[in-house]
Amino acid sequence: MLNKVHRSAVSLLMAAVLSACAVKRPHYDLPAVPLPAEYRNSMPVTAGDELRSVPEAAALPLDVVSWWHSFGNPELDRLVDRALANNPDIRIATLRIAQAKARADQARAGRLPSVTAQALTDKQAPGGTVGSVPVGGDVHQSQRSYQAGVQGQWRVDLWGEMGALADSAEFQLWRAAFERDNVQRTLVASLASSYIEFVSLNDRLGLARETEAALKSTLATVERRVAVGDATLGELEQQRAAIFSLRATIPALEQQREEALNSVAFLVGTVPSSLALSSGGLDSLAVPTINAGLPSALLLRRPDVRAVEARLLSADADIDVARARLFPTLDLSAQIGYSSLFLSQMFQPQTLFWNMVASTSASIFDGGRRAKEEDFSQAIHEELVETYIRTIHQALREVESGLAGIRLLERRVLAQREAAEAARRAWEISLKVYAAGGLDYLGLLDAERTYHRHLDELLRMRMERYRAYINLFQALGGGGVSEPTPPGNEGALAAQVPQQGRSAAGPSSVPAGIVWENAAGRSDYLGLLDAERTYHRHLDELLRMRMERYRAYINLFQALGGGGVSEPTPPGNEGALAAQVPQQGRSAAGPSSVPAGIVWENAAGRSVAAAWRVELPALYLQSTVPAVWRDLRSRYSAQLENRELHPVQVGRVEMSKDTQEAWYRLYVAPFALASDAEAFCRTLQADQQRCRVLPLQTP
Repeated sequence: MLNKVHRSAVSLLMAAVLSACAVKRPHYDLPAVPLPAEYRNSMPVTAGDELRSVPEAAALPLDVVSWWHSFGNPELDRLVDRALANNPDIRIATLRIAQAKARADQARAGRLPSVTAQALTDKQAPGGTVGSVPVGGDVHQSQRSYQAGVQGQWRVDLWGEMGALADSAEFQLWRAAFERDNVQRTLVASLASSYIEFVSLNDRLGLARETEAALKSTLATVERRVAVGDATLGELEQQRAAIFSLRATIPALEQQREEALNSVAFLVGTVPSSLALSSGGLDSLAVPTINAGLPSALLLRRPDVRAVEARLLSADADIDVARARLFPTLDLSAQIGYSSLFLSQMFQPQTLFWNMVASTSASIFDGGRRAKEEDFSQAIHEELVETYIRTIHQALREVESGLAGIRLLERRVLAQREAAEAARRAWEISLKVYAAGGLDYLGLLDAERTYHRHLDELLRMRMERYRAYINLFQALGGGGVSEPTPPGNEGALAAQVPQQGRSAAGPSSVPAGIVWENAAGRSDYLGLLDAERTYHRHLDELLRMRMERYRAYINLFQALGGGGVSEPTPPGNEGALAAQVPQQGRSAAGPSSVPAGIVWENAAGRSVAAAWRVELPALYLQSTVPAVWRDLRSRYSAQLENRELHPVQVGRVEMSKDTQEAWYRLYVAPFALASDAEAFCRTLQADQQRCRVLPLQTP
């Protein structure tokens, strides 16, 4: 028996030696993608920006991570918190992280031996061996046997197949985390864009109603002139037509505003009937400030770029898996236990048995199936290399477009504001001249329409400017959760009311027989109308340009990676891009600053007194827990007095030895009575939020 033990030990030693011959690579690399030193449309460096524009400032600044705060709108801030807390896509993506974590743990467990316990009883007839019953013997005589023991099995990872499988699953876990970040990045940008459209439509509706009031005032003037014979009934009807034409645009604007509200409600995870927004306009938004000299390395922090990186690294590990499967396998198994023909004699020394088996197998012919599996893995890897490069180039294109959009929309807003102001002055002058009888009706009507058109266009341009900021922030990666090093390295209204040129003395060409009343020094009414239209058009364009400027700031902050939380480099590629993007650590102990009222139940030494709890649905990343609590307190402050939010950790991903990402179940507590907890849960359900009341909890 001793010799057998020695031979078994030698077998295990040989397996360990052979493991040194593994074909698995120690780490996986990313392709080098040249990045421009600066953007073609970079913001000009001004005094005070120099220190913030150097390459070392490539770490994502906080005002880009949470870029929506730069608009200075508390309602937008609350909406973002509500979206992070209740949006279904965020919850779905977070649950996918938990799924990927389970798969990664399974893959790591595949490298370890498996141990099973078994017990069996057997009854067979005849009692001896087959054919041993003599002629005339009892073939029904049976014999029982009993066996109990422990069996262990282990496939030695000679060529690194199991290690590569574990690495591949780990990178897929990172991919799930980054894709969740990308969902948040897109969600925040979409929400901000829909909200800006809503407040812009508030302004445009207000402008339309102000213009309607002005047209009514002009109608009163026309009626007075008709009464004294200075105007015709045709002019009176034209003014009425202008009023009703304007009124016809108001329902269309209201429909657009309703659609924007519905979009906001969908993104924050509720129904439109449960969402009430303020009547504020674009003036409730500040115009963000963009730092000069944005480093292109910020693009590497975009969650979509890092998700492709993780896929690429996983595909690289899959190549090692395919290679390892070309080589022979070595399986070790051992068993020890007791076996007896009599149950009463089980577990006696003489019934002890054990065995150890080492087996190896190699494929001689499979038609090239396994070799082609390696070719397939190589082709997938090459495809993802091109996908990775394309994703970075796409990010560069989006940032350049965002920067150019902000710069050019700023110029458009300024020019449109001047046009709207000039149109307003022309309209006011035309009103005075018409009231004095120095301008005909058509000139006044044209001035009214022109002013309204310019003012409406200004509002649209301002909205587009804000959207340009949103697009830039999104292009830079803002609004996601990630921060540190990635793994690896006028037209419609203008067409309806065309502009007609006028000379100072009157029209340049008129039919014979028409005597223009301004020949004796009186003004042309069409000139008044033209001025009025021009003023409205320019003023509206100014408002639209202001909105576009705000959107441009949003786009820049988002493109800079604002609005997110940090994610370090996944294992296997540490340091590949450390020189380009410095690492910013995150404490493994949890968030350094959270709102009052959050009790992290997994913290050492903390326990919760006996109480009823209300459980919120789904899982939440550690970084979104404060947003959930802020949202709940802002909407249910009275019911949450003297209550807390209890996050309970259900899983985590170790980023490095000092950092981690964790996800939690959230509970609102304490409720002394079940009826109190049920009342709060019913309040949540009335607002289309799922919840459930849990039984009494004890420390």
